[in-house]
Amino acid sequence: MARSLQDMIDDNDAAIARIETGAQAYTIRGRESRMAELRTLYAERERLEQKSADAGNGGSMTSVGKIMSAR
Repeated sequence: MARSLQDMIDDNDAAIARIETGAQAYTIRGRESRMAELRTLYAERERLEQKSADAGNGGSMTSVGKIMSAR
């Protein structure tokens, strides 16, 4: 059975937490991550959260902006 997007986010966050609290390495989904790869875990979290947000928006992208008047 396929893992849910939330399960993947939770696993990634657990790996980040373990490394941030002193672990030198952490295994996630059969892949070992090391302290030097913390940046990769942060990037994966951002990708998964964006995918989750996109799914919550029906897959559509929404742009919100503020128009500033010139003075």
